[in-house]
Amino acid sequence: MKLLFLAIVGTNFLFSLSPAAKDVTKPLAAIYLTDQFCAPKFSQKENYLTCSLRVHNNLTVAISRVHIGMLVTEKSKTLEQINPAILYNHLANNDEQNKMIKNLSIDSNEISFAVIKQTLQVTIEAESDVLIEFIVKQMQNELKPAAYVMHVLSFEFANISVPLLLKLLESQAVADEIAAIQAFGLQGTAKVRLKARHHWAEISDQLLPEFIAQLRNEISARPSESETFRWIFAIRALGVLGGSSAEQVLRDLLRIKELDRFDEPLQVLRIAKVRGNLYNAPLAFMLNSNTKRMIDIVAVGLSDCLSLENEGADNNKILSKGDNNSTNALVNKTESYVKILIGILVSLLVGVFIGLRLL
Repeated sequence: MKLLFLAIVGTNFLFSLSPAAKDVTKPLAAIYLTDQFCAPKFSQKENYLTCSLRVHNNLTVAISRVHIGMLVTEKSKTLEQINPAILYNHLANNDEQNKMIKNLSIDSNEISFAVIKQTLQVTIEAESDVLIEFIVKQMQNELKPAAYVMHVLSFEFANISVPLLLKLLESQAVADEIAAIQAFGLQGTAKVRLKARHHWAEISDQLLPEFIAQLRNEISARPSESETFRWIFAIRALGVLGGSSAEQVLRDLLRIKELDRFDEPLQVLRIAKVRGNLYNAPLAFMLNSNTKRMIDIVAVGLSDCLSLENEGADNNKILSKGDNNSTNALVNKTESYVKILIGILVSLLVGVFIGLRLL
């Protein structure tokens, strides 16, 4: 975590930042920040922060929006003892104005800090950087800022490609992963996913074949987490994009018995969703609350494909109508095991009965 060091200039506090090298040079991070500066301004009417930062775009496509998170505290030590992911998630769930003031007890002292989310609407061309200035208004009088840290929470694309999105899934940078899943609204409601469908409608004919090609790959005997994440993402993306070709591919997947090879690595995401949140386990939010197996992911994708315009559908209904053969493989496998077990039990009973008759 990067820290600020306090310097006093005139009657204002001045913050200066020396970013850690690992934050600036991380090769897989699509977006990173440098040249950060933040200074509070006080007046009788209102208090506010004036901020500036340089945003670097490592991608080969332009960025249209960047979502920035800020933690502003009274002591730099506070920044070492609070969890940004929890605070950003709490703010997202509880405050529509993207600003929250909290108190924290550290070493028996009450410390005030602010959690802020700021959306910067700016075009950053591919492989370039832009200096951005913005103001955070209405800081509470009780807060006497002395240190801050900024994070890239996510960003939005001017255009997308499937190879780019799959690359972001594997970057291990939270903002990259959030940007990828948010491109198709996978973390949100049916309305959010429907908005994504409409947004990418003009290029869906380009995206669909590449996602379908991803799902035509042979499934490894023991799929890695990375392979599992790519398959989940491609399945969910097909559902959002919709169309007859997406529907057919998803129905075909329901017949593939090798799909259950993903069930074990899928549990990693299930656990992460229970224990984490969007800002420390983004990929887990590709799953809905009822997901237990990979076939459930396909059911959700098929539900979106067929019924997203009606804001979702019952996944069980999707599985039980239209193409009953879709789940016959799973059902028949279970029924076969039951029949074998019954046969064994009957044989044992008959054997016991004959044995007693012979006595």
